[in-house]
Amino acid sequence: MANSQECSYTFVKVSLIIINIIYVLVAMTMIGAAIFAGAAQKLTSLPILGAVTAVGIILLLLAIMGFVGAAKHNQVCLFFYMILVCLMFMIQFSTSIAALALDNTQQRTILRTGWDGSSKTTKSQIEKMFHCCGFDAQNLTVFYETHPQCSRRLPCYYYLQNSISRALKIAGGVGLAFSFTLFIGVYLSHRFRNMKDNTDIDDNFF
Repeated sequence: MANSQECSYTFVKVSLIIINIIYVLVAMTMIGAAIFAGAAQKLTSLPILGAVTAVGIILLLLAIMGFVGAAKHNQVCLFFYMILVCLMFMIQFSTSIAALALDNTQQRTILRTGWDGSSKTTKSQIEKMFHCCGFDAQNLTVFYETHPQCSRRLPCYYYLQNSISRALKIAGGVGLAFSFTLFIGVYLSHRFRNMKDNTDIDDNFF
């Protein structure tokens, strides 16, 4: 019976450490991707880069907290880790569902808001990239100055809508899958926190 409890304790401990190592890898990937995208000027919006970096740093800190709590069986670390990861799970799960549930009308509204709030430089970069004119009206172009050039080109909305639809599906699917790993982290931390360290008992006995 003692051996069974010890094996269960060790299994949950190792599983919790492994799941936090995965969190560290994901966090480093997010931070690295944000830095690389900024250096390569793939993302021109600093708030987007800041948000991705911030989420990566938060996840990294949570993973370190969970790793320390699992390695040392620290009740305080495990408690706060469990609460914070649970909150992160709810946020991640709800935002992933929202991303997958957005219809074309809602996507258009988001794109319109982003387009109206973008600078002329950003708009001209989009027009150059997709060889399009304006958002949804060809005569409202920034990069192409003459109307005849735009008469043979589609508005940028048609290109942007395909891009954002694909991006939302990928982000929503990946986020939904990752939210379940967060749920596993909550479950393992809750179970491990309520376990007794039988290895210490055995060491003290001998």
